[in-house]
Amino acid sequence: MKTRPFLGRVFFMGHGVVLAGAGWMGNPARMWKEPYLEPCCRSALHRVSLAGAAGRPKGLKDDPCLERMQRMGFVTCSAEGRFVMTPAGRQRHAQEILRHGLHARSET
Repeated sequence: MKTRPFLGRVFFMGHGVVLAGAGWMGNPARMWKEPYLEPCCRSALHRVSLAGAAGRPKGLKDDPCLERMQRMGFVTCSAEGRFVMTPAGRQRHAQEILRHGLHARSET
């Protein structure tokens, strides 16, 4: 199989299969074991983090995402009916959302 370097990456000639951005993926084996968060759920998780200790109230448009993340263990619903982040949710937020925000700022 012929290969040629292109901007530091190796592209396989004649096969047309290349993973874009494969350099920043980290550990692919770990990535496939984690539950996937849809973009809407990532946004909802970020809104919960912005709400802080007060939590995000129920009855908003992102309730389906928050309920899904509650089943995943990333948020929990308080006795007052507000969603707050769990330690697993804080870790996932730092890993998936804050990481990309810091990455985008460092490129500019």
